[in-house]
Amino acid sequence: MRVKIVIACAGKKAEDAGYWTTEGGKTVKFIGNPTEEQNVDGCIYARPDDIDEKSRKTWRELLLEYNCQWRGKDDNLKSLLPAYRLYSNSIYRALVVKYGVEQVFILSAGWGLIRSDFLTPHYDITFTNGTGYKQRKQSDAYRDCNEMPDSAGEKIYLFAGKDYHELFSRLIQGKGTERIVFYNAQGVSSYPGCTMKEYPSSRKTTWYYQCALDFMNGAIPSVTNCDVGCR
Repeated sequence: MRVKIVIACAGKKAEDAGYWTTEGGKTVKFIGNPTEEQNVDGCIYARPDDIDEKSRKTWRELLLEYNCQWRGKDDNLKSLLPAYRLYSNSIYRALVVKYGVEQVFILSAGWGLIRSDFLTPHYDITFTNGTGYKQRKQSDAYRDCNEMPDSAGEKIYLFAGKDYHELFSRLIQGKGTERIVFYNAQGVSSYPGCTMKEYPSSRKTTWYYQCALDFMNGAIPSVTNCDVGCR
């Protein structure tokens, strides 16, 4: 049985991460709460589903159109990185090397469930509490992307903190044969159609990086060789 890997996004971006820019050359900085950061340093601060005044489309719609035109090409007009290269931690690239871009997905607080080669601009949006202008609340209205195919007959594994479980549960409905959610926290909720699997770790934030690495290396008990096999 083939697998699909879903891993949460990260706050720390690669040094060469590109920003979305308007036709007039303005930089658009995507954040969770624009009202706290608007009209600073000549940039546009916005949520992904805010409207671009010139095109009358949302920024998300414009980014999806951009991906239709540029994804998979050696270069792109705005120099945006594919999602697996946007984040500085090496685990994203390692997962793609092992499983391939079509089997690895990023669960992004800004953009939703995107495939690892989705051209993604620099953004600062997270579900983590106490992050000020970066925070997206669970109740905020986002038109999240969902690039996960139906994936019948496949297992889907999630490596993410508990703040991302609700979004995953909503977007993953009807996908795959099994959905396994690793967790490392007290009081974690269970979600319909998902199997919760504890991953003990002394880390309380980015423990899921090591969990994903252990999964790749076959070091997690009860996970079969078939599950961790490369493409």
